[in-house]
Amino acid sequence: MYAVQEYVKAHELQTRDAADVIEEFSDEIYQMRGRCIDIGCGPGTLSKHLILRKLHPKSVLIAAKPSLLLQPQFLQQFKSIERGFNADGTTTTISSSSGVNGSGGSNSA
Repeated sequence: MYAVQEYVKAHELQTRDAADVIEEFSDEIYQMRGRCIDIGCGPGTLSKHLILRKLHPKSVLIAAKPSLLLQPQFLQQFKSIERGFNADGTTTTISSSSGVNGSGGSNSA
């Protein structure tokens, strides 16, 4: 990925489509426990604004393989959230109870 700004602009279509799917299954997503992996998370926008908000507070989101070119945008997304990086910086684990979680799903638990 060499044209970071082009990627970010094209990202709007991916976000729209992903939002539709995530909203359709938000109750099921909220009921899941354990780890959710966002493979190829790019700048982390979908991870933070769509997936993490729908996960149960006891779940963990793993954002895998953020592009090194997109890492500045990724770090900006999650700068206020407690996170742990593995040794090579390509995987980030984010607790869904780290202050980003919205309403979860429509379930209350």
